[in-house]
Amino acid sequence: MPTVSYYKLSFFLIESACTGVNCSFVDLQVDTSKDGFVGFKNGKICVGEPVSWAETNSRIVSVYFENFKKICNCSLLMNPSETKKVLELWEEFLAFICYDNESLEESRPNESIKLRLFQFPIVWLLMKDIICPSYEVTIKNAPVIVVKDTPLCDVSNYVDKDEDSFIIVNSDVEYKPVRDAFVLLSVLEYHGFNPCDLIREIMLSDLKDKVTNAMKLAYNKDKEINDFLMTLLTFAGIENKVEQLVVDSVKRASSNKIVKQAQYNNLTNSFWYFGLLEKMLEPARGSDWSVYRNLLPWFKDIETKIEKEKRKAGRDGVNYEYMLRIKSGENTKEENEKIIEKRLGTDRVGP
Repeated sequence: MPTVSYYKLSFFLIESACTGVNCSFVDLQVDTSKDGFVGFKNGKICVGEPVSWAETNSRIVSVYFENFKKICNCSLLMNPSETKKVLELWEEFLAFICYDNESLEESRPNESIKLRLFQFPIVWLLMKDIICPSYEVTIKNAPVIVVKDTPLCDVSNYVDKDEDSFIIVNSDVEYKPVRDAFVLLSVLEYHGFNPCDLIREIMLSDLKDKVTNAMKLAYNKDKEINDFLMTLLTFAGIENKVEQLVVDSVKRASSNKIVKQAQYNNLTNSFWYFGLLEKMLEPARGSDWSVYRNLLPWFKDIETKIEKEKRKAGRDGVNYEYMLRIKSGENTKEENEKIIEKRLGTDRVGP
């Protein structure tokens, strides 16, 4: 049976409330019995039979706050109307991260699907070009299971099955900054890191700037970059940013309007930004000359053949068509030297 701390976003919000009234967070089991009861019973948070991840988290926070005095032996310092307002903001936030306006309806999976880590480009980028090289770890293209209609699964989790380990992602959460942050944490655990310790170390070191710069290529809005970083900071315990995350997201959702633009450039969907990042990181990592060395004999062979044909023809250069013939290994005897331009010339009407 899962506990409240398993659902990280709910845990962060409740922990923030506990810190605000100077009391310790009490971790309770989350009961999903099919009796339909929603409330606090037998020392458990009962959520009934939720139909979605958002409903699960909404009920956990609601039951916890409504029974805060029984659970933590102290007052929440909010009257019923204030508590209601907080819970409404929480529900709006959950709705916001579960539905991305930029996501196409056709792209939403109707059933669970199996992917690989490289199909999450932002996480793959951070692991391949920043984290793994910095800690001298070989990147693994981990299997990722995207599950559908699983209200009891958190945003993302690492499932340890020895050689068959994998990462599970809840498709209910479509807001990429929050989803990608959780996937990154699961991937770190998959690679043998302690996610909390490593994120704390990265965020307090020079690597933070590299991560931030990579995010500028991945997301085209400062708000999304901040949401990604706030999720990591909150998880690592550096600073609990969940309240800011909730309030800012609700404000954005309420003021989000369709704006017509003459041109729209989305770097997230650009095929070339991976190469651009490679170019940026090259001075620090050193150039990879293996491809050049492997192709050099082939280039030298073609170059020698072209020089030979230039000397045989007694001219300084060779036309493009002729070079293509040399490259493909066609017969380059005298009868084949008549290029298309000359053949077409005989059929043209003169001035």
